[in-house]
Amino acid sequence: MKFLITLLLCGGMLMAGAQEDMIKKQLDDFATAVIKKDKAALSKMLADDVVYSHSNGLHETKAQAIAAFEVAKYEKFDYKPQLIRIYGNTAVVKGDIDILNAASSPTPTQLNVLQIWVKNGSQWQLVARQATRRTPPPAK
Repeated sequence: MKFLITLLLCGGMLMAGAQEDMIKKQLDDFATAVIKKDKAALSKMLADDVVYSHSNGLHETKAQAIAAFEVAKYEKFDYKPQLIRIYGNTAVVKGDIDILNAASSPTPTQLNVLQIWVKNGSQWQLVARQATRRTPPPAK
């Protein structure tokens, strides 16, 4: 019986690890789609009812976010270690991201971002995003 319980726990941890890897890949794929202005990929990754909130308080719908990505000049998404928690078909992702948007600043915007992804069939979709600007460390 102990062996069976141990086997089930290990299997669950492996599945959770695989799900976390899928979310990490989804984050990378999302960044690539934004940088390349890939409307088709973004349309699949953003849920129809997504709430995409920026650090300046602006909230966008799916159509508004995709339109904004077309205008922006994103060059780089630098994901710092992300805390990923899987709850069934929902993933909560929290972490720092440095984003370079050449249209708005020559230096990366330092953000702390909370993202909620939901698995819809075999596809993970972003349903909510909230960003907060990080305060840079004081100069030494």
